[in-house]
Amino acid sequence: MEQVEYELNHCRELCDLGKYAQAAKDLRASLSEFPDLRLAAELGKVLMQQGRMKEAFDAISNGLEIGPSSDKEGLIRIQMQMQQHLLEPYLTCSYQPSLERAAALYQEYQRILKADQTVVIETSVVSYP
Repeated sequence: MEQVEYELNHCRELCDLGKYAQAAKDLRASLSEFPDLRLAAELGKVLMQQGRMKEAFDAISNGLEIGPSSDKEGLIRIQMQMQQHLLEPYLTCSYQPSLERAAALYQEYQRILKADQTVVIETSVVSYP
């Protein structure tokens, strides 16, 4: 797990320097070595920041196939599913199905927060082209 944290920090530093392509390349390499939801979520975010919506959608979809290794990853999984629903209208030009699924996910998110008041959620600001 320490290696995953190192890889996440390294890629975030690359993004801070505007080296998104290198960050995406490094995240893909890390994912092949360390299949982890956090790496997949970060890859999706980096690709979205580059405007590569189809690749981001695919990376997130592939990442969701990674089995959870901890309870904390339940929230990461919901975050990734929300990212999918955010990307879906870009790819399908249809908003309604995505909004309906997002509403259901939001209810699940609320249920988790009510059940566990100790949950800390990492957020980031992402701008889209």
